[in-house]
Amino acid sequence: MATTITSENFLVMNQGNSPLVGYNFMLRVEGLYDLPCKSIRAFSRELEFDYVQEGGLNDYVHMLRKPISRPFTLEIERYVGVDYVDPLPEGADLLLPIILMVSRVPTQSSYIPFVCARTYVFTGCSVIKKTYGDLVGDRSELLVETTTIAYREFSVINAPWSEAALGLDDDTQVAQPPAPATNATDDLKKETDDIIKTAESELKKAETALAKSDSLKSEISSTLSKIQKVQSNLSQQIDDVSNLIQTLTSQNRQIQTEIQDLNAHMQEVSQNSGGSNEALAPFLQEYQRKKQESNEINKQIQENRLLLGNLEDAGDDADAALRDITSADNLASGKNENPNRIEEASQSKTKAQEYLNTAKEKQKELASATDLTAAKGPAASAQSQAKASIRASTAVCKQIEFFETKLKSATEFLSEYESLTESEDTTV
Repeated sequence: MATTITSENFLVMNQGNSPLVGYNFMLRVEGLYDLPCKSIRAFSRELEFDYVQEGGLNDYVHMLRKPISRPFTLEIERYVGVDYVDPLPEGADLLLPIILMVSRVPTQSSYIPFVCARTYVFTGCSVIKKTYGDLVGDRSELLVETTTIAYREFSVINAPWSEAALGLDDDTQVAQPPAPATNATDDLKKETDDIIKTAESELKKAETALAKSDSLKSEISSTLSKIQKVQSNLSQQIDDVSNLIQTLTSQNRQIQTEIQDLNAHMQEVSQNSGGSNEALAPFLQEYQRKKQESNEINKQIQENRLLLGNLEDAGDDADAALRDITSADNLASGKNENPNRIEEASQSKTKAQEYLNTAKEKQKELASATDLTAAKGPAASAQSQAKASIRASTAVCKQIEFFETKLKSATEFLSEYESLTESEDTTV
């Protein structure tokens, strides 16, 4: 144990070890009810005096005790729960004292009156007031009620030997003074070293990402050409299918006209021949052939309309993929008045290296500092430069990640329509 101002006092050992905490407490009412409470507000006992002026020098006053003019009060805040019996009803005069126990450990067995670390005893208690908490619909809070108790006397009993009385072993956790602070200069150096190590790690990630830039630009350009081919083939197929539908529709209309003419001729023949089947037989065969031909053409029209819908959906996908990969290609090479993001990433990587080099120089100055005052300046500068390096490296990784995401999306599109990159005669 470290030497303190009172550790050499052999007459009174009062060193303030193991201070009590203010949240391990229990309230016992009528010797039966142990009440869990939200809080017990600060209480006091105050004596009242009359002051009489001294004659002569007038350098002090006489204090004469006078009767107490108002009761002492204790306010208890409790959460509203499901209690079968309210031990503190309004107007109740309690028969037994109220006992408030404060312990060093939050266990039920530690709350023993006059044995726990501190015990407050309130006598002559009467419940004089009940206050119920606010009910507010726009806040999530527990309902609280406050009980005000008037008492006549209270006493305080301390038990500094409470750990021994409770049989606590060496492993029991009790409140202890905070551990002594470590060397602030060493902590500052370690913090700076950690930030610089992070900057070095992020710079390596940036270098690895930037090494992919040339291959990314090449793949993006190649993918752009393939998607353009897919879009061109899809447009050609859409035109071909649309033209075929128009041609089939025109043929079907012509056949319908022929069927109508044939039907009119059959009616005329039937009237002239008196309804002879032999006279109508050639016309009936031609009528059935035309109807079958019309049905076949209608079937082809429906199939081609379905194909056209699929081709148009594929065309929309191709347009979206082409927009994304074109944007990536423009940004990768700085085309069409767009900024060159690959070049910017390379510049950010160079800046990250410069920031890190400066941070390491300041780190050397920091290493030679012997006190906190001398260490603060180099540490602040080193940390600032290292954090700037981290930001620059992160920007590089995000730029490359942007192009990788665009290329991945375009590649997934091509995997679905790969056949359309080969020739213009291929259909979906």
